[in-house]
Amino acid sequence: MGCTGCFTQQVRLCLFLQTEEAAMKPKTLEHINEIAVIGVDIGKDTFHLVGFDEAGQRILRKKIKRVALQSTFERLPRCVVGMEACMSAHFVSRMLRALGFEPRIIPAI
Repeated sequence: MGCTGCFTQQVRLCLFLQTEEAAMKPKTLEHINEIAVIGVDIGKDTFHLVGFDEAGQRILRKKIKRVALQSTFERLPRCVVGMEACMSAHFVSRMLRALGFEPRIIPAI
């Protein structure tokens, strides 16, 4: 999976570069309603979700199993969801659109 722009870079950095401060002070569930954008890194069995507010601050960081994808998104506020194009992206996109989200598939370059 190659780099596909600023959005994907920000999602990947948040997924893999965790500071000690962020590990010590996780965001609480009261900030969940402030999510404006969610980035999804689609894997074979697990997905990584990263949610950002309007200011670009990370609010949500979660690793979920494929079977829990729909139930997890049902609890999240409706927003833009970005994901890199892959074999599962269109399936996930259709499921998210049915739930009321605005999925955007980013081409893998």
